[in-house]
Amino acid sequence: MEGDPDGAGEVLVPELPRPSRSRRPPFHVTPRGFAGPNLLAMILFEKFGQHQPLNRQSERYAREGIDLSVSTLADQVGACAMVCGRSMP
Repeated sequence: MEGDPDGAGEVLVPELPRPSRSRRPPFHVTPRGFAGPNLLAMILFEKFGQHQPLNRQSERYAREGIDLSVSTLADQVGACAMVCGRSMP
Protein backbone atom coordinates (compact mmCIF):
# COMPACT_ATOMS: atom_id res chain seq x y z
CA MET A 1 0.00 0.00 0.00
CA GLU A 2 1.15 3.51 -0.67
CA GLY A 3 2.26 5.36 2.43
CA ASP A 4 2.59 2.10 4.41
CA PRO A 5 6.34 1.34 4.53
CA ASP A 6 6.18 -1.76 6.74
CA GLY A 7 3.32 -3.47 4.83
CA ALA A 8 1.07 -3.73 7.90
CA GLY A 9 -2.03 -3.03 5.81
CA GLU A 10 -1.49 -5.97 3.47
CA VAL A 11 -3.77 -8.96 3.68
CA LEU A 12 -2.23 -12.35 3.06
CA VAL A 13 -4.52 -14.97 1.58
CA PRO A 14 -3.44 -18.56 2.13
CA GLU A 15 -3.25 -20.76 -0.93
CA LEU A 16 -6.29 -23.02 -1.21
CA PRO A 17 -5.74 -26.74 -1.71
CA ARG A 18 -6.49 -28.00 -5.19
CA PRO A 19 -9.24 -30.60 -5.57
CA SER A 20 -8.02 -34.11 -6.19
CA ARG A 21 -8.42 -35.57 -9.64
CA SER A 22 -9.57 -38.97 -8.41
CA ARG A 23 -13.15 -39.90 -9.19
CA ARG A 24 -15.46 -40.41 -6.28
CA PRO A 25 -18.13 -43.08 -6.32
CA PRO A 26 -21.63 -41.72 -7.00
CA PHE A 27 -23.59 -40.54 -3.97
CA HIS A 28 -26.63 -42.62 -3.09
CA VAL A 29 -29.04 -41.52 -0.40
CA THR A 30 -30.07 -45.10 0.29
CA PRO A 31 -27.73 -48.09 0.21
CA ARG A 32 -27.71 -49.69 -3.27
CA GLY A 33 -30.39 -47.18 -4.26
CA PHE A 34 -31.02 -46.19 -7.86
CA ALA A 35 -32.98 -43.03 -7.14
CA GLY A 36 -31.17 -39.76 -6.72
CA PRO A 37 -31.88 -37.23 -4.01
CA ASN A 38 -34.17 -35.12 -6.23
CA LEU A 39 -36.44 -38.05 -7.15
CA LEU A 40 -36.58 -39.21 -3.54
CA ALA A 41 -37.43 -35.71 -2.37
CA MET A 42 -40.22 -35.51 -4.94
CA ILE A 43 -41.66 -38.90 -3.96
CA LEU A 44 -41.55 -38.07 -0.24
CA PHE A 45 -42.98 -34.57 -0.70
CA GLU A 46 -45.85 -35.85 -2.80
CA LYS A 47 -46.59 -38.61 -0.30
CA PHE A 48 -46.30 -36.68 2.96
CA GLY A 49 -46.65 -33.04 1.87
CA GLN A 50 -49.32 -33.38 -0.80
CA HIS A 51 -50.92 -36.56 0.65
CA GLN A 52 -50.76 -38.28 -2.72
CA PRO A 53 -50.88 -42.09 -2.44
CA LEU A 54 -48.09 -44.11 -4.00
CA ASN A 55 -50.46 -45.78 -6.49
CA ARG A 56 -51.36 -42.37 -7.94
CA GLN A 57 -47.70 -41.43 -8.11
CA SER A 58 -46.97 -44.69 -9.92
CA GLU A 59 -49.76 -43.97 -12.43
CA ARG A 60 -48.46 -40.45 -13.03
CA TYR A 61 -44.93 -41.69 -13.63
CA ALA A 62 -46.30 -44.35 -16.02
CA ARG A 63 -48.07 -41.62 -18.04
CA GLU A 64 -44.71 -39.87 -18.33
CA GLY A 65 -43.08 -43.09 -19.58
CA ILE A 66 -41.30 -44.04 -16.34
CA ASP A 67 -42.01 -47.51 -14.98
CA LEU A 68 -42.05 -47.22 -11.18
CA SER A 69 -44.25 -49.77 -9.47
CA VAL A 70 -46.01 -49.10 -6.19
CA SER A 71 -43.77 -51.62 -4.43
CA THR A 72 -40.65 -49.87 -5.74
CA LEU A 73 -41.93 -46.52 -4.50
CA ALA A 74 -42.80 -48.08 -1.13
CA ASP A 75 -39.30 -49.57 -0.89
CA GLN A 76 -37.77 -46.15 -1.54
CA VAL A 77 -40.01 -44.48 1.07
CA GLY A 78 -39.08 -47.17 3.60
CA ALA A 79 -35.36 -46.84 2.85
CA CYS A 80 -35.57 -43.06 3.30
CA ALA A 81 -37.38 -43.57 6.61
CA MET A 82 -34.56 -45.85 7.76
CA VAL A 83 -31.90 -43.30 6.75
CA CYS A 84 -33.76 -40.47 8.47
CA GLY A 85 -34.33 -42.62 11.56
CA ARG A 86 -30.59 -43.22 11.88
CA SER A 87 -29.81 -39.51 11.70
CA MET A 88 -32.22 -38.51 14.47
CA PRO A 89 -31.17 -38.75 18.13
